[in-house]
Amino acid sequence: MKRSVFTIGYEGADLDTFLATLGLAGVEHLIDVRDVPISRKRGFSKAKLADALAIAGIHYTHLKALGDPKAGRDAMKRGDYSAFLAIYNQHLETDDAQQSLDVAAGIAHAMQ
Repeated sequence: MKRSVFTIGYEGADLDTFLATLGLAGVEHLIDVRDVPISRKRGFSKAKLADALAIAGIHYTHLKALGDPKAGRDAMKRGDYSAFLAIYNQHLETDDAQQSLDVAAGIAHAMQ
């Protein structure tokens, strides 16, 4: 069975638009890969987002180990994309990140 995996960001969107977009795409499970799952943007912090997704019938999993580490975020703030890529690629090689990739793959595989 073919499965689709989507990526989405929330910059420029409000929570209702974000949820509607997920619904239109048929998303059943959102995997949050933010290292720090908090947001100044209303509704996008971990607990509030998880609650809103549950109401919309979408499962939520936070996989912190797939998030961009602080050094990578700092590189992006400086506009140093090559440093960001090096930092994030190295981060993805860690045991925690590899275990989280396995979890994400398992979630994707379980979707029908």
